[in-house]
Amino acid sequence: MTNDIRIKYIEVANLEKAKSYKLKVCSSFILPNGKIYYDISDHANATFLREIIYALSLLKVNKKYLKVKSVVPYHFNGLNQDMGDGDYQFYIIDDTIYPFYQDYHNLNEKIYHKLCEIAGGKLKLAKMGYEQFDVRYTIHNNNWENKTKLVLIEYRDDFLKYEKAIKELELDLKNIKTKGLSLVSARKYLNCNVLDFEEYSRHNPLETGFYSSQYEEMVMRLIEAKLFVLKDFKNVLLQNKGHLLEELENILEIPYLEKSGKVNNYFLEDLAVMYLNFDKIEMNPKRIVSNSFNIYEKYFNLNLLGFDLARYPKIVFDEGTFHKKDISDFGIVSKNEEKFQEEAEMIKRKVPLEERYKFFL
Repeated sequence: MTNDIRIKYIEVANLEKAKSYKLKVCSSFILPNGKIYYDISDHANATFLREIIYALSLLKVNKKYLKVKSVVPYHFNGLNQDMGDGDYQFYIIDDTIYPFYQDYHNLNEKIYHKLCEIAGGKLKLAKMGYEQFDVRYTIHNNNWENKTKLVLIEYRDDFLKYEKAIKELELDLKNIKTKGLSLVSARKYLNCNVLDFEEYSRHNPLETGFYSSQYEEMVMRLIEAKLFVLKDFKNVLLQNKGHLLEELENILEIPYLEKSGKVNNYFLEDLAVMYLNFDKIEMNPKRIVSNSFNIYEKYFNLNLLGFDLARYPKIVFDEGTFHKKDISDFGIVSKNEEKFQEEAEMIKRKVPLEERYKFFL
């Protein structure tokens, strides 16, 4: 890892298949899996900060959910039995029932009152097209009038899109690992096209083998970073009560939006360190920012090479609320931390920079 913490140039293409050129990249974060994430600013999708903004945008909306496991017998007029198997689902958002079918007046009155009873008050019906939701119904023993079950769940349309984004990233990552980076995937994440337009049009967009292994690694780190963000925020979104973004602003002591209305990058980067457990690499001046308990052991070698180490508090999400936790709150600081810190300082005082590699762990 020590040699990878730097600004460097990588070959973009497989020289046997396409024109190649070097791309300047800079290591900017170390992911929770220990792999290095490189910053490239030539594409709107070439950053995991985009996924943080996406997740935080959903936190700004206060929506109510119900999750009911009980089976409620019911019967609809006019439903087509040929629609397929699965669980029929209703969505309740802000005290509104969103059924999947267009003519919601067919909702059985008995079931409507049952839903009101479950929700603790009167609910209003709203017309909503089924295409916005992942909805199904189940027929048991071919007796669909009184054996179909009604399940209320807490997912809403934007959360389903959120889960879809995770699945698409996982599929892209799997395909790169097993088949290689395709022409279309490369264009999806970065602006590095190694084929002229005419040549590109002659090939299948799913074709692989054009990009170097270094470049493929770069794209995989980008996708992994995006997945860490979306998966870590998934539970937060399910428990969102509409005030969580304000909680984060208070903890970080940084506004989410600048006065211009633009999202504040300092907010996003500090959140990545404190909540998502990303370690930030700063090059000017040299510094590693982390919430790790053992930062002086973990980055002993980089400390010898002149990187200052800064430990930030952790942000944890518990019982629907964000909390800031200093290292002393956990009471599990390694006994070796002070030893590694003192040893590194002694080596830096007495040993020239070019010889410090001899003391690497």
